[in-house]
Amino acid sequence: MTLEQLQLARGEVEASRQEKAKLAEQTGKLAVGVSDLAEKTGDLTTEIRENRPMAANSIYNEFQTNRVQSFIQASRHGVFGQVVDRQKSSQTVLVNYGTNTYAILHVDDTPLTFGVPGTDWRMVSGSLRRGPVVTPITRLYFWATDPRVVIIPISTNDPARWGIKTYTVAQDPFKFQEAVLMGATENYYGECKFQIDPSNPRYVRMDRNIFKRLVGNFSPSGGDLVFTKTGQLIGVMVNKEYCAVINNFGALFSIKTGPDVASQQTGSLLAAMQRQVESLPVKLQ
Repeated sequence: MTLEQLQLARGEVEASRQEKAKLAEQTGKLAVGVSDLAEKTGDLTTEIRENRPMAANSIYNEFQTNRVQSFIQASRHGVFGQVVDRQKSSQTVLVNYGTNTYAILHVDDTPLTFGVPGTDWRMVSGSLRRGPVVTPITRLYFWATDPRVVIIPISTNDPARWGIKTYTVAQDPFKFQEAVLMGATENYYGECKFQIDPSNPRYVRMDRNIFKRLVGNFSPSGGDLVFTKTGQLIGVMVNKEYCAVINNFGALFSIKTGPDVASQQTGSLLAAMQRQVESLPVKLQ
């Protein structure tokens, strides 16, 4: 009788162990299922957000909240030995690309100008400001695709110091026919149609005849920023009609800022970039 009871007890223990193992396996599968569901839900939320158009005024308000002020100055010797100073200020946003963060400007938003011959500057300095927090500009990069687009690398800590968001580059800039153009120096914005230029795939053309909404003294010019209807950056207007589509941040030329830039021969650099712009089709210049 004792032996039978012992065997029965052993059977019950083994059955209990198997039941617990089965329950643990089911619990693990349930946990994996919940995790997969959460991941899919997150992906679905991201997909919905990326495909849901925002109102133009919402994109503009976001731009107003997250923009930073640029200030760049340069000086050179004049014909008669006097010091000639130039300075420019503008507004822009920070763009995240990979592990790096950049501010972008049009060369017209800097005191540097392209020309042949170019100007030899003796000093170039600048800063980006948001409220009381200022970060110096250490180098100006000129975009390889179109040198009129100036790229300013910044520390990845700066957005947190400023308390602002960084924008992402549009992976599909042509998802919507309309885009939102923001004035870089003036407080205007407009919702307008941009068309792909088959002969120049790195640019999109603004249809100046089709505007859905205009706010402010709307007068598009080089340096204005163009965003998708989902709030991602498409690119920078290089003139009054064409926007350069930003899809990389490669640069061919750069100027290191500082009190003495004479050794960098900025005149030759600026002349080389002018010739690169002149090599573009006339409509893009």
